[in-house]
Amino acid sequence: MQVSDLDELEIPAPPAPEAMITALDMQHGMPVSVLDRLTIMSSDDWEVFTLEITHYLKGKYKQVVRCGGGGDMGRDIIAYTESGWDNYQCKRYKDKLSVADVVLEIGKIAYYSYIGKYSIPGRYYFVSPKGCSTDLLKVIADPDELKRELLERWETTCAKKITTSKLIELDDDFLRHIDTTDFSIFDHIPPLQLIDMHKDTPFHGYRFGTYDKRRPVIPKAPDAIDATERVYTQALFDAFTEHKSAVVDSSNIHQHPELADELRSARNNYYAAESLERFSRDWIPDDYCFGDLKEECHEAIRATVSQQHSDGFARYLKTCEISAMVDYRSHPLSPFMKIQDKKGLCHHIVNERKFQWVRK
Repeated sequence: MQVSDLDELEIPAPPAPEAMITALDMQHGMPVSVLDRLTIMSSDDWEVFTLEITHYLKGKYKQVVRCGGGGDMGRDIIAYTESGWDNYQCKRYKDKLSVADVVLEIGKIAYYSYIGKYSIPGRYYFVSPKGCSTDLLKVIADPDELKRELLERWETTCAKKITTSKLIELDDDFLRHIDTTDFSIFDHIPPLQLIDMHKDTPFHGYRFGTYDKRRPVIPKAPDAIDATERVYTQALFDAFTEHKSAVVDSSNIHQHPELADELRSARNNYYAAESLERFSRDWIPDDYCFGDLKEECHEAIRATVSQQHSDGFARYLKTCEISAMVDYRSHPLSPFMKIQDKKGLCHHIVNERKFQWVRK
């Protein structure tokens, strides 16, 4: 068959990015999601990650310790309460936790508590970066079913694997101990819940950083001026009017192409800064939120605004020039900021009536 006989299809162009590309993207590549970050942690890192969570559950635990080595007897992270202890069992496997994985660990708890090495924990949590299999979710939700799985799988899963020094059989005394054990203490913590818990610790930024955040593409201003824009746009019209020594407003600005272009740019910048605020609202602490950014901008441009200028339009142009040069590297939003945002902050400040371009 010749090439000309084939049905040739044009290869479509790849889609445009849905999020803004930043310098961090070029330095580190596409960001890794927090869930994927959990799966690429080493076994030791996974235990330390869990320790970070349990250590900062303030008010719930007196002390949190990590068991090291192979003699942990089924305990990874022990969190001591006023009356006992909770166990966080860290399992990092390539697949989701299975029923067999959990049964072996529960078998260890049953055996070592039976021989008096420790008491039954108040709560026992399985912690895994990929969570639990569907079968395990069904079993762990039913304490009676979990006990039945332990007993049915004992010979194949537990008898020879709890300790290498002996075969552990289910004799009558041991069975009575298992029967008196409350299997509702066993539970799991889903990966997303782990991440939410970890957000309350000072380790979260260090572990996950902020470059996984993806800022949406900056929107353009709509054609019509919104009611929320009235103050800063009127301040611009006042500056245009003083500059032209004639009234310039929305009805005749088309007669001044250079000013119409400046108004369009200013409105786009205002909406850029507004989109930055929306982007930061759910993940930047209040102390470093958009309000703090506006305060930094106001302090940076205050002297320029206060200086003598030939007219309000000259004050506006010089202030925007200075605002574009402000260094925000100390602010968490710095990697995501563009010149449009820096200029847009000025309009947000004017919109709050902190100053005007024309001295009245």
